Amino acid sequence: MELDRKELKAQAREDLDLARPRGWAVTLVYILMTTGVSLALSLVPLPTSWEGGLFSTSIFLSILLALYTAVVNFGYTLWSLWTRRRLEPGMSALTQGFTVAGRVILMEVFIALRLFCWLFLLTLLASFLVLTLFPIWLMGSGLSVLLFYLLLIGAMLVIMLRYALAPYLLADHPDDGPSLAIHRSVDLMRGWKMELFKLELSFLGWVLLIAGLDLLVELAALWYFGFFQLDLPLSVDGLLTLQSAFTSITNHPLTILASTLVTLLPTLWYTPYRAVTLAGFYDARLRAPQPDDQPMMPPL
Repeated sequence: MELDRKELKAQAREDLDLARPRGWAVTLVYILMTTGVSLALSLVPLPTSWEGGLFSTSIFLSILLALYTAVVNFGYTLWSLWTRRRLEPGMSALTQGFTVAGRVILMEVFIALRLFCWLFLLTLLASFLVLTLFPIWLMGSGLSVLLFYLLLIGAMLVIMLRYALAPYLLADHPDDGPSLAIHRSVDLMRGWKMELFKLELSFLGWVLLIAGLDLLVELAALWYFGFFQLDLPLSVDGLLTLQSAFTSITNHPLTILASTLVTLLPTLWYTPYRAVTLAGFYDARLRAPQPDDQPMMPPL
């Protein structure tokens, strides 16, 4: 089925015009709840490890922050879905994910495990194809490495699209649990992966704009902190030092804060626009005819 992407995006803009509070305001609160919390935690001095040194405090907080972010992301998904259906969700939608936090976290864990298994299998398959297609004298060349990563990335993209509708299905049917939401997403995305990919691709201009602004901030930070003035020997130790300096600068709280502020305006428009459009894709998929071999969806 061919999806009318222009109509879907026009409908999303209309939904956002009618939304109260405005989409940019909800997105600003969402950013404060995710990036803001992450930035605040990065400024807190932490001990290097717990007693016995068996578990790093930073690792524990990173896992806790990832779980918290997943729940808040689900709340933002709820807001976008309810905005698409003009149910006047309000700011409170952002916290609704905490009422089903366990199911949201299990869903993310189950998807991550599936992706890991697929990545392992696809790595073996891509390696086999590269070894089969390329003669021995090309093994290890840049062309073979490029082909390997292209095959792997392309296949993983297709696999990730299988689970794209799981959060919306969990939002509509939380009592059915995360596993059923994942399986239903796989069923619903059969024959629709390319449509979703083309829809995501239609936002490429916004993605490049935000990525370009972020790159400019990182380059400015690297210049400010003297990264380009480093004079290190071309050795393993020199490269490791260079990598460590690059990572510490780009992950510095000031760099993250500057990047967030510089990209804030386009982000406040692009993020809700894309989210409500994707919610519209989900509703469009539910309205589309179901193949006979797929289970009937429960009513909304």
